[in-house]
Amino acid sequence: MEKISDRFKKSFGQLGFVFLLCLCFFFMVVFIEYATDTYALFQNLNEVVDIMIRYNSRIIVGVVFQLWYWSGIANETFYYISYFIAIFMLVAAVFLLQKILRNMIKNEFLRIAMSFVTIANVYIIEYFMFIEKGLFIFAIFFNVAAFFYMFHFFNDKRKRNCFLSFLCLACAMFTYQGTVGLFVVLCLPFAYRSAVNL
Repeated sequence: MEKISDRFKKSFGQLGFVFLLCLCFFFMVVFIEYATDTYALFQNLNEVVDIMIRYNSRIIVGVVFQLWYWSGIANETFYYISYFIAIFMLVAAVFLLQKILRNMIKNEFLRIAMSFVTIANVYIIEYFMFIEKGLFIFAIFFNVAAFFYMFHFFNDKRKRNCFLSFLCLACAMFTYQGTVGLFVVLCLPFAYRSAVNL
């Protein structure tokens, strides 16, 4: 029982550290940013739903926007909801990645910092400028989850893990295709390590 309690305390401490790290870097973007897309979205939400689903293949974004349209939630309220979802999903993604790296990097601070920099680098700052920030970071989490299952597939060769990885990757694709490069970057070193030849 003591071991479970210690493990929970350690995980809670790591989670707290990741949360503070994410908040330090992305606290200022809590304020509404009116990107060009934001004006278009606020003016024609129903039309944007159609564009997202039909032309951009962002089906998950389209479904969420449709639910937003039906719910009647105010634009500003949805913006803040999206922000908090983005922070929550970023914490989850960094925490999951550092768990994967646990056996390779023993130093806890270095492992969390490395996981944070890998995911929350300069390339995702732009995502926080848009109202869909929660969904963009959700797509990033799906990529990390896909890597999590692929990492296990590299180790145990179970087809179930490969299928779950594909499922997570499909969710990332139908949320925001621009994030899928992260999956490739995360997998490359481990694919190389477990490959028989080049």
